[in-house]
Amino acid sequence: MYIYQENISQNTNCVIYDARNKMAAFGNKVAGKGYESEEFYPNCKVEFLNIPNIHAVRESYIKTFRAAQGDDSRFYIALAESEWYDYVFLILEGASNIANTLAHGANALVHCSDGWDRTSQLCSLAEILLDPYYRTINGFQVLIEKDWMRFGHQFALRMGQGVNNPTG
Repeated sequence: MYIYQENISQNTNCVIYDARNKMAAFGNKVAGKGYESEEFYPNCKVEFLNIPNIHAVRESYIKTFRAAQGDDSRFYIALAESEWYDYVFLILEGASNIANTLAHGANALVHCSDGWDRTSQLCSLAEILLDPYYRTINGFQVLIEKDWMRFGHQFALRMGQGVNNPTG
């Protein structure tokens, strides 16, 4: 397993991973919503993971789905234009960095705008990287229950159940 070697200083005992980009986080701050700043958290550093929000990822998914149904000669071009692989890479890279932080004995706090999508993805993948139990069927079931269902992930909304599904 490859884990990105992040520089964690001796004075840092916590890394706050914000799934958003800095501009989106600052926009939330202006609107009176959540924003973490190193000035309020001694011995912590804030890392922005630059993962797009659910709306951008959904649009990318729709483009990917349509690419698979389209002209075979344009498939790879349409797939690249969807940015799907870029988004998947950012999520995997973020999870790897979180796992690396924890493996080096520091604490990690992970969050985004609402805690339903990017936060659950990042935490679940980091746990899968760190603990072989979560790579089993039973472990994966526990992981989905504790990191997704108990935090109120909107599965029906995200999967298009009960609404018009734009992909099909």
